[in-house]
Amino acid sequence: MDFKPLPGSASTLSSLLSDALLLVMTPDVLDKKAQTEIDPALRLMIADAVKSGDLVLKEGRTLYVHRPNGFRTQRLVLTVAGADNVKSFKAALTGALTALKSKGAKHITVASTHQLLSGHAESLVTAVHDAHYVYRHTKPSASKEPAWQRVTLLCSKEESKAVESGLKLGQAIAAGVLLARECANRPGNHCTPSHFSSSSCSTRALQHHLARHAKRPSFWSARASRLTAAAYPSNQRPTWTR
Repeated sequence: MDFKPLPGSASTLSSLLSDALLLVMTPDVLDKKAQTEIDPALRLMIADAVKSGDLVLKEGRTLYVHRPNGFRTQRLVLTVAGADNVKSFKAALTGALTALKSKGAKHITVASTHQLLSGHAESLVTAVHDAHYVYRHTKPSASKEPAWQRVTLLCSKEESKAVESGLKLGQAIAAGVLLARECANRPGNHCTPSHFSSSSCSTRALQHHLARHAKRPSFWSARASRLTAAAYPSNQRPTWTR
């Protein structure tokens, strides 16, 4: 799956062309201080949804709108985060992505009223991968995975560097989690040491990405090295110590 930053502003969301537009907002989105930060057409839609009782500006609440009037996107998802921190951002994303799982959207654009940091971008990648993952290797009858192929995160010029760094780190972490899930979900007679060894190329790539993009390269590289060592057992004889 492809993840990229998208330079832009929340004040022009109605003009964005995408299969699905996902907006993460805080409960104070309709306050006077926030009115200049989001698209006027979107602000009117949120206010109308709140007035009609379709949306409550409380943590975890989500509203899905198909073909919203006045928007170029085909699908619109509004979700409320309890605060502007990374933890609340990811929790809101997790709930909103559930609304898009069974839809045909291939390109998702994510926008937010938060000030984006690298942690927000990282949590976006891990949340999307968590929602997209379906184990099918020994379960061909499992439900079909979402059609998502591309995810873009709307950010300002000042946020773009941190967002790009977070997206890269998130993809490296997601690759490691995917490898662990695939190995853990397989039956014992499938996930043998030889199978794990054949999967080590992904582990080595994980080690490279973490060492390159993490804030603490030596810390993450050392932990990825342990996983690589498990995939490539040493032929050196053990040394007994007293």
